[in-house]
Amino acid sequence: MTDSYLYNGQSPDDHVASCPDCSAAIALLDGPETAAEPPPSLREAVMSLARRRRSPALVPVATVAVPYAEQVALMDDLLAELSAPDWEAPIARHGTIRGSSSTWPPTTRPWPGSWAWPARA
Repeated sequence: MTDSYLYNGQSPDDHVASCPDCSAAIALLDGPETAAEPPPSLREAVMSLARRRRSPALVPVATVAVPYAEQVALMDDLLAELSAPDWEAPIARHGTIRGSSSTWPPTTRPWPGSWAWPARA
């Protein structure tokens, strides 16, 4: 949008030089980025509003996160024991333990009655 009619026949640079509003906006955008210290009351105001919208959890996060992390670690240990052929073992929901195959979605069921994606048309 640098058409001259937008700037009363002036070039954009000439317009900015002659327009106090535009030159102030450009100066603000071109100025150095300085971090402004927020007022001390801002954090409490934001947290207060957030708490009114959503109450803090009744159960501390660690109460749920620690057992979850323990289960993830156990699953990681279990999966680390799998050999390459084990990763390709057929399972009903995902095709293989790895979760996909060279032809995804599978066109045949891993075994009769198991789940698989329908064949591609």
